[in-house]
Amino acid sequence: MKHRYLYILISVSIVLAIGYLYHSVVEVKNEITDKIGKVYSENAGEFAANAARMIEEEVPGPLYATLRADPVLRNRLERALSLLANPTYRYIYLLRRDRYGDFRYLLDGSMEDRGDFDARLNVDKKRWERAFNECRTTLFTQRKLETLFATLLRPVKCGPDGAEGVLAIDFSTRVPSTIQDVIGPVERTFLYVFIAIALLLLAVLWQSYLNYKVEREKETDPLTGLYNRAYLRKFLKKFDPHSYQVVMMDIDHFKMINDNYGHKTGDAVLAETARIIRRSIRENDIAIRYGGEEFLLFIEREKENDDFATEVAERIRHNIAEHRFIVEESGVIDVSISGGVTLDTTHFKTPVDAIRHADELLYRAKHEGRNRIVSSSDHLPVHQDVTINDVKQALMEGRIVCHYQPVVDLRTNEPVKYEALVRLEKDDGEVLAPNAFLEMIMYTSVYNELTRHVIMTVFEAIERHSCPISFNLNFSDLLDNVTFEMIVRAIESRKELTRWLTVELLENEKGNETVMKERVERLKSLGVTIALDDFGSGYANFDILQFMPIDILKIDGSLIKNLAGSQKLHAVVKTVKILGDGLGMECIAEFVHDEATYNAVRELGITYGQGYFLGKPAPEIESCR
Repeated sequence: MKHRYLYILISVSIVLAIGYLYHSVVEVKNEITDKIGKVYSENAGEFAANAARMIEEEVPGPLYATLRADPVLRNRLERALSLLANPTYRYIYLLRRDRYGDFRYLLDGSMEDRGDFDARLNVDKKRWERAFNECRTTLFTQRKLETLFATLLRPVKCGPDGAEGVLAIDFSTRVPSTIQDVIGPVERTFLYVFIAIALLLLAVLWQSYLNYKVEREKETDPLTGLYNRAYLRKFLKKFDPHSYQVVMMDIDHFKMINDNYGHKTGDAVLAETARIIRRSIRENDIAIRYGGEEFLLFIEREKENDDFATEVAERIRHNIAEHRFIVEESGVIDVSISGGVTLDTTHFKTPVDAIRHADELLYRAKHEGRNRIVSSSDHLPVHQDVTINDVKQALMEGRIVCHYQPVVDLRTNEPVKYEALVRLEKDDGEVLAPNAFLEMIMYTSVYNELTRHVIMTVFEAIERHSCPISFNLNFSDLLDNVTFEMIVRAIESRKELTRWLTVELLENEKGNETVMKERVERLKSLGVTIALDDFGSGYANFDILQFMPIDILKIDGSLIKNLAGSQKLHAVVKTVKILGDGLGMECIAEFVHDEATYNAVRELGITYGQGYFLGKPAPEIESCR
């Protein structure tokens, strides 16, 4: 890029130099020509003055009337004028202006092509009329006539109404043409060189424009017109933390827009959102499409306003919330956006860390209700043991693992199946339970990646141990089209093992019953067993049982942990056991944490139990009946 600019600078300099030389040659030629013209005009002026005095002395009365009445006088004056004519002053004649404004001969002493008395002559009327009206000697160059060099006009018999006639002397010389013969080739050479280099420069400029256009297209997202990650990589190399504040923004519930209205509508919403963002920021600010529906902004700092980027983000949020997203065939769609703002990027070792901080604040805005902006002025620093980027890194490095807790047959006290429980292994060896990191990544692409990773890990364990294993999903996972399709693809990839797989559903939010039933049935069609987790603690578990094809009821630990000392809980759990038997569902008691609870569960005739008394989660499966 720098070399191209250097070539352009050199080319421009050469063009200017050649242009200056060409201009100088033309100036020299014109100066010489003007000086020659001045010499000849001075001589012609003397001739004209003498001739005018002679005519005025010989013609005491009006010029036209006197000369028309006296042909002899007219012939004598023409002979006198002809004596002044020579090869340099070839034409010398006297004209009058008639009442129609035409110019006609009075006298002609020229060496050749003489005009008859009162014959009309076509001349440059503007110059001749000025000479008549102003009674002032005028000299002009005859640049359009090859045979003449210049013409001098000398008024004769001037009065209040102007001159009665004007004496003209046309003179020619070969000196200007000789100058042109000498300088012309040089002048043309400079002109041709100038044109050639100018054309070359235009070609370089055009090629530079094409190269810039190609580079710009490589760095621009075709859908939104914003910069893309390729530009981001280049920008971060020269990033100045003292010059910019960072904003990360994400369209709320964008997956639902795609799912409900289609990807064409989703693309239209993305493009319109990008236009609103561009209109809401300044020319020096930088907007990048960071991911599917994520936008990364670098806002140039305002010296007297440390919170300026937050104001910009709020303006964008407000403009999007107020905008009517009218999409063909879809009508009006309500769209909102959330954002995280890193105000002081100098606190971070690298610009990537500042971006990650803004990303963490964005997800905090999501969890606080969406359609809001969270700034580091309110949350500085972010005190979290684990961040979303830590989860991303753990996934890439294989530190997202499963521990397996046994489900025991209470009749034999032997493990008959296992539940896979996700864990995050930190760099320092600490192992984190899901409540330390799952919530922050919920509804993100990271959550989908983690879910797929867990499914494939479970399949690997099934293949190694030929043992039934379950893993947990939320109702929201099935209701989210993208997440559900990812789950289905992962299960279909190992369909030969699905008879060993159980999906434990946790009712974390209400949803469309018809959709839920269809999606659970689709999982069952793949050979998967369905369990309802934490039964007894959800929103409407009994209502679910009438439409959901459930195979297993896992009785919630809140009903089991105090079972041994409570008659009411004993009655409730017994009722659940009877309900399960009546519906043909297998029952599993969770949170069997001591011997008393173990005995109480067995007394109720519940076949399977799970809890620390029966077996803690472990990285590997030890045995399976």
